[in-house]
Amino acid sequence: MERLKYHSVYISGAIDNVSHEEAIGWRQDITPFLQSLGLFVFDPTNKCVDGYEEDEKFFERKKKLKQDGKYKELHELGKPIRSLDLRFVDLSSFVIAYLDLDVILTGTLNEIFMCDSQRKPCLIVCKQGVESIADWLFFTFPSEFFFSNFDDLKKYITGIHDGSITELHNRWHLIDYGRILPPQLRPTPQLNRTKQEDQKLFAALVAQR
Repeated sequence: MERLKYHSVYISGAIDNVSHEEAIGWRQDITPFLQSLGLFVFDPTNKCVDGYEEDEKFFERKKKLKQDGKYKELHELGKPIRSLDLRFVDLSSFVIAYLDLDVILTGTLNEIFMCDSQRKPCLIVCKQGVESIADWLFFTFPSEFFFSNFDDLKKYITGIHDGSITELHNRWHLIDYGRILPPQLRPTPQLNRTKQEDQKLFAALVAQR
């Protein structure tokens, strides 16, 4: 059983107020595992849309605009980034959020509660442990969605994928995308799809949403 195949996931977590390595390291670590399940991964530090890079130049300009009190320009600079990241939440079947409670997490919390408003699973890994997660999040999501480390998160996702976890909390909506694939994208016994063909498949699935 491959229940998450062709689904998509957005990986949410701090980008501001952390080092470059802290922003991208955990995302790079977990992405190969997610892709091995046939998931499409939306990573805000490695956007799949040109022109929305949050690189060193972007952060320097953002900091300068704020220091100079140019708040309107700051709004215009960041608005497209926020819009695109929230669009990734829209397109995702579920969200993984990494919380470090020593860091300001405004954007991450925005994405978490947007995920809840869409009745999607939001799987939260807290650096300080499950017991440190805010009560309001316990009121919002099932406790099975909370983890103190990535190993436990992976075990849970694997259980959803292989069907060994059956409680879906009316949030996991596991669509069989194989039933709606265009004929030219359906796998055949004689030929495995290439990376380029998977990219075409992704575009086709997004177009149907």
